Amino acid sequence: MFTGFSTAQLDVAPYRARLVWAAALDDYLDGRELRTGEPALRRVRDTLRDPAVVVPREDLLRVRAFLLEGVGAGPGEADEAARRARDLADGFAVDGRR
Repeated sequence: MFTGFSTAQLDVAPYRARLVWAAALDDYLDGRELRTGEPALRRVRDTLRDPAVVVPREDLLRVRAFLLEGVGAGPGEADEAARRARDLADGFAVDGRR
């Protein structure tokens, strides 16, 4: 599971950081039932993997915070995890736009 990625590495290797965090989103999605949150996280993941899309640093830091906070896979936590995933995706820059 995602244990972190230095924010200093965003300056040195921003695309690599994006790929690491995209893979961490895949790990996060494994074994979780997020319902409406799953497609939202997949959109964020796909955006992170697209080198043609500029992703602002603040959005990258929001992905990192989402992953570090995490929410368990318990039945009562699925709705909260889905809500957090949708909130992340709703504020995420896509194709350089919000």
